[in-house]
Order: sequence, then C-alpha cells, then structure tokens
Amino acid sequence: MNNKTRRDFLKKSALGGAALAIPFSAKSYNNIIGANDRIHLGVAGINSRGGAHIRAAGRYNEDTKVIALCDVDNRLFGKTIAKFDNLNSKDITTYGDFRKMLENKNIDAVTIASPDHWHAPMAIMAMNAGKDVYCEKPFSHNPQEGEWMIQAQKKTGKVLQIGNQQRSSPTSTQLVKDIKSGLIGKA
Repeated sequence: MNNKTRRDFLKKSALGGAALAIPFSAKSYNNIIGANDRIHLGVAGINSRGGAHIRAAGRYNEDTKVIALCDVDNRLFGKTIAKFDNLNSKDITTYGDFRKMLENKNIDAVTIASPDHWHAPMAIMAMNAGKDVYCEKPFSHNPQEGEWMIQAQKKTGKVLQIGNQQRSSPTSTQLVKDIKSGLIGKA
C-alpha cells in the first residue's frame, strides 16, 4: 500500500468516533503506518467536550497528534496544554480564529466542540478547506444547515462524522423506556 493510500485509509478510519481509534487485526499489520503518516488534528473549542477530544487523541498517540488548538478564549491555551500529557507546547499552534487554523496545511482533520450554533458553519468551512471533520451534536442549528453540510461533504468527499455516543448508551435507552412507560413524566 503506498503512502497516499495508507494515509487516506487512516484518515477515513481514524475519525470513526470520538476515540479516534483504528482497530488492527492480524491481517492488517502489513498496513501499519510510519511516523510521517500520523494524522495531525486541530481541535476547535477546547473547554469541556474539546478536552474529551484531546484526551481521546492521546490514547492513540502513535496514530494521531494534536498540533493545533482553537478557541476564542485565549486564557484556556496554557491550562489545556498543561492538563494533557499528549500536548507539547512546542508542537502546538494556537488560534483565536477558526478560519486561520484552517489555513494550516499540516492539519489533516479537525474536531469541533464549539458552541452549538457554530457546528455546521465550522464543519462546512473545514471540509471546504480540505479537512476531515468530527463534530459534536447537534450538528446543525436548523434543517437547512444540515442540508448544506451534506452538500459540502458530497462536494468535497471529506469524512464527516457527528458524535452521537450517548444516544445508545444503556442509561439513555433506559431513560427513554422510563419516560415512555410513564415512570418519569408524561409519555
């Protein structure tokens, strides 16, 4: 497998969830990537859920590396870099403007954990800038934004994944059952 194909495979596989994990079977060991094929991530919105994205990327340090942080609150950068073992201040570029982060050609993919009303605009901008995207829910502020996101994904061919982890968690499904049964509130 040549480097471009391997890198494309990795990009598409790695964004398979917030954990950014790539499962390898015995057959796939001949496809293990080299250090230069590591996915370089930019994380937008580093408070709260963005921290979960950074932590998840750190679990797969051999395959992913956070190289950029973006937030409008510049007071968060130092605290965030100090908080996570997988972040090295000399390797991180910080941005107060998401559009400037997208200009960084070294970033392969972005994760978006910004306020909800920014999810769709940022995802569309990122795909148009050639980046794969993992975006927190809700993915759009209204149905039209959802349509625009689909159009951008089809036009660019970039990977777009929306985080829906808790929709199928045991506690969430039990809560739905409890509500429907009348145990909590009205069905």
